[in-house]
Amino acid sequence: MSRLSRDDGSSGRAWLARWIWARPSGPANTWMRFRKRFRLPARPRTAPARISADSKYWLWINGRLVVREGGLRRGPTPRSTYFDEIDLAAHLKRGQNVIAVLVWYWGREGFSHKDSGKGGFLFQMRTAGRGVETLLASDRTWRVSRHPAFRRPRVQPNYRLPESCIRFDARKDEPGWQGADFDDARWAPATEKGVPPAPPWGPLEPRGVPFWKDFGLRVYDRLITSPDGTVTGEVSYNMQLSAFLYVDAPAGREIRITTDHSYLGPLEWTYITRAGRQQWEAPWWLNGEEVRYEFGPDVCVRRLLYRQTGIDAELAGRFRCEDDRLNRLWTKAARTTYVCIRDNYMDCPDRERAQWWGDAVNEILQTFYALSPSACAHVRKGMLEVARWQRPDGVLYSPVPSGNYDKELPCQMLAGVWVMWQYYLYTADRRAVEIVYPHVRRYLRLWERRTDERGFVVPRGEWVWLDWGEGADGYRMTNALYALALDAVIAMARLLGKRSHLPGLRRRRNDLSARFPEGMWTGAGFGPDDRANALAVLAGLVRRSQAPAVRRLLLRTENASPYMERYVEEALFALGDAAGALERMRRRYAEMIDHPCSTLWEGWSLGGVSSRNHAWAGGPLYLLSAYVAGVRPTRPGFRRFLVAPMLGGLRQVECVVPTVRGEVRVCIRDAEETFALDVEVPEGSSARAGLPLKGGAFGEILLNGRSAPAAGGDERFAWVDLGPGRQEIRGRR
Repeated sequence: MSRLSRDDGSSGRAWLARWIWARPSGPANTWMRFRKRFRLPARPRTAPARISADSKYWLWINGRLVVREGGLRRGPTPRSTYFDEIDLAAHLKRGQNVIAVLVWYWGREGFSHKDSGKGGFLFQMRTAGRGVETLLASDRTWRVSRHPAFRRPRVQPNYRLPESCIRFDARKDEPGWQGADFDDARWAPATEKGVPPAPPWGPLEPRGVPFWKDFGLRVYDRLITSPDGTVTGEVSYNMQLSAFLYVDAPAGREIRITTDHSYLGPLEWTYITRAGRQQWEAPWWLNGEEVRYEFGPDVCVRRLLYRQTGIDAELAGRFRCEDDRLNRLWTKAARTTYVCIRDNYMDCPDRERAQWWGDAVNEILQTFYALSPSACAHVRKGMLEVARWQRPDGVLYSPVPSGNYDKELPCQMLAGVWVMWQYYLYTADRRAVEIVYPHVRRYLRLWERRTDERGFVVPRGEWVWLDWGEGADGYRMTNALYALALDAVIAMARLLGKRSHLPGLRRRRNDLSARFPEGMWTGAGFGPDDRANALAVLAGLVRRSQAPAVRRLLLRTENASPYMERYVEEALFALGDAAGALERMRRRYAEMIDHPCSTLWEGWSLGGVSSRNHAWAGGPLYLLSAYVAGVRPTRPGFRRFLVAPMLGGLRQVECVVPTVRGEVRVCIRDAEETFALDVEVPEGSSARAGLPLKGGAFGEILLNGRSAPAAGGDERFAWVDLGPGRQEIRGRR
């Protein structure tokens, strides 16, 4: 019998729904359809639904598409699965209703997905209104049928990607199967597979990130037809998109759809025509700046469109200065950051779509300055996945979630521990720290056994990868990253009141601080590698007397790939050489700045398997906003923050930082006689603004037109404390 019944709400959030599928568990790359008819006594006021699928789903109510690509790559842990939550009341009506669902079961392992081994769909919805509550749950009364139009593709993507290419034969399609009038009597009853937490899907957990943003169908910026009949649709920038076509054709013509980035996957779509006029939109996404349609003979193209989708966050940050090349670099970094986030942080959206946590470290810092605060949910999700996929031996690894990779990258994971504390500084999300703390502390304890006779840690692990650049000094890099990870875990322990943990953590940190400056020094630096020296600076392991030599080395040595370049340039800012940092940035990124590609690259040059959209290269975005404009939090959640500009020769800078408390807006004008700094401080926040000293103290400082004695000073800045609202500071030299 149907589980559409009156419900008193006493079951709370218990799962009453059954996982359902056809009788067989698969096979891989199956597109399965489900339908359910039901009646409601009245249009409900609320209808919260919880939905899960292995692996993705599309949901229609009364013939209207309501959820486009629901579900997340599996899973929150190696043994659990995500579910979606959505209120469907606005789409329901009094009387007869029909829910139709298309589920795509991948059935493949990958670097971003843990295959359960079985296709499955789960649906549970409660409706409430006019004193009547009902429950609709997936069970054997639902109808199921394998979609006949999705065929086996002729090519498959590489082993890193769990999804398959799409091949859709419109001759086999059943148009209108999602609607109320479709006759599903020939469909089989669904087979029940168990009630959560039934294996293989295990416990279910909310997805924790918003549904994707749908930008709607759009016209291409330009369509170009080549002599061979290929039509290329150009879009404004590299994006996650699906393709739409409207054609007249005889039956059986193949239309192959790729993008300028399909060569790395290689993911592609193939549409096989039925006879006559027809339209089709690919259900899955690719990425790129060009969509290429290869038409067979006798196909008359009537219209081609595309649909951009992406995470539900805005490009809310901004940076502008008088150097337009730096502006272009910031914008390209922002675009790269956005296109490299979806179900998880991705190294790239084409070749792997994998959450390598070292890549994510850079991307997370960029997220805080480029994207609206809603994007922070993706940071949190990634942190919790890294922690909860911890191996039984205590090792943290990436990429996760994954089904065919579980090797430790020591330097990536140490940097990944450090960034978890940065997340707290930018968001004040204490609960996330509580969850990850026991995992990261356990991981750092492994490093106590990875020491040599000198007392330094050594970079042991299954893949001791450091950077694509040449000559990486893993010994010094690892010890500096270990110091940064210790700093993060000490801060977490202090926040959570773990007093018994602090002595041991501080002892290890103090011992490293004492040993490193002499034990790793060679006389002209901490070895010849720019990355090792940069990390030593950022970890506070460089003595004042050593700083000039380290600075000179960082200015002349260029071993780092785009992945580690951020650390080198940040170290120059930390040493007070903003001009040197900006000059290095301009020089190293020159080819990327000038290239027409809208995103940044994996390596310094294009070619081979190097991706053209690798967000680990976006470090300049963070540096320009956090150091040149100078906006950085000093208390969690931007309750208090710095505005300490390091202009490096620039004269005019405008910056917007979208914080969890509201936008921080900064406008800087540096002239010979005056320094002007306007700051918009959000309600509930305060700031300390630094006026850069150039050759001497300011003769007078005005705050909102009134004399304001400096709140303190050092060799770089005169400081002024600011409250909420618009604040205008003027310094006269």
